[in-house]
Amino acid sequence: MIRILTSPLAAMAALLLSVSGAFAEPKTIYVAENGDDDQADVGTEWAKAYRNIQPAVDAAVEGDTVLVGDGTYYALDNTVTCILQITNGINVVSVNGPSKTIIDGILFKADGSRDEKTTISRKLVVITSTAKNAFFAGFTCTNGMSATKNSGNCYGVSVGAGVASNIVAHLKNSWQSTCFTVSGGAKAYDIKVVQATNYNSGEPGRAFQIYDNGSLVDRLDITNITWPNGGSNWPILLVGNGNNSDTVTLRNVVMANIVVGTATTASSLPISIIGKNIAPVFENCTF
Repeated sequence: MIRILTSPLAAMAALLLSVSGAFAEPKTIYVAENGDDDQADVGTEWAKAYRNIQPAVDAAVEGDTVLVGDGTYYALDNTVTCILQITNGINVVSVNGPSKTIIDGILFKADGSRDEKTTISRKLVVITSTAKNAFFAGFTCTNGMSATKNSGNCYGVSVGAGVASNIVAHLKNSWQSTCFTVSGGAKAYDIKVVQATNYNSGEPGRAFQIYDNGSLVDRLDITNITWPNGGSNWPILLVGNGNNSDTVTLRNVVMANIVVGTATTASSLPISIIGKNIAPVFENCTF
């Protein structure tokens, strides 16, 4: 019988190898408008960049950075209901900011032309509650769309954890859904909500919504938006869950040139509160 003896030194070496594997160095994954999702060693350098953001995000693990080059990024196909979903603590950032990097939810017809009248609901960006350390920055997000009237959901950018920064979100015909939402104690900085050029004033959406204890927005700009039909289309909506006392913070908020029909009812005021037990904190805000 042969007995194999493991020395303390060998055991320590094996332990060190397992620990070093558990704490691997974060990597950068590259995405470019002229990339290719199906090539070998995809995402390891600019010359081998992904073409689409979601496959790169799916390949990233906690602490990795997905770096996105200039260009416009669409859904993988017309059946996709969310262009980008972030579920873990990764960084998704553009190289040159929102003026150069666009996430576009538009659908395309068989002939390749744009389809402005969609029957498919499509969200642009969702950061889920599991992505506690996520960081999303430097994008314009446009053409999120709800195909269901009065859905109340967010079809633009929904930040349920982590941090979003330097984002331009376009408000368009969204059946009274919301353009930008912060919840779950997430933080958002340097957010601008603007009216899309292809905006349909007949069924506009809400500009911004915030809820859950600890959620914060700092430097929010909502300007030059018109809701000609009034109704329940608010620039800012605060939502209380009725169970806990939630404190949400709105800091350095600017709203200007906002027109909400001709009504003077509470549902048509620039800020509205739904539910109970929400304590908004306003700091240096101009309404």
